[in-house]
Amino acid sequence: MKARGFTLLEVLIALAVLGISLAAALKASSQQADVTRLLQEKTFAHWVAMNVLTEIQVRQTFLAVGKTTGNVTLANQEWFWTSMVTDTMDKDIRRVDVSVSNSREAKQAVSVLVGFISVH
Repeated sequence: MKARGFTLLEVLIALAVLGISLAAALKASSQQADVTRLLQEKTFAHWVAMNVLTEIQVRQTFLAVGKTTGNVTLANQEWFWTSMVTDTMDKDIRRVDVSVSNSREAKQAVSVLVGFISVH
């Protein structure tokens, strides 16, 4: 009985397959971490927008048309929000668009929330 081992070519092919599969697994893991970070950022920004809109609703004052800005800290991060109040076809209701970003210079909001405020 003759003992037989792997040839050098077989070992090189196995190492190449292993290297490719490990690179693919690493890339998938990295993408998953990026998606998780993005979802966390969107969730926090949405919470900030909901809090701003809730504060406006709780005040129970009819808002003047215009733009208001502010900032708040949530989850050890500073968030910048802008609320834009506009008229609607009903004179007793105003539309409020709240946009939230994670930097003052951001071109695009991380989250945008729309609400309506009534006089009554």
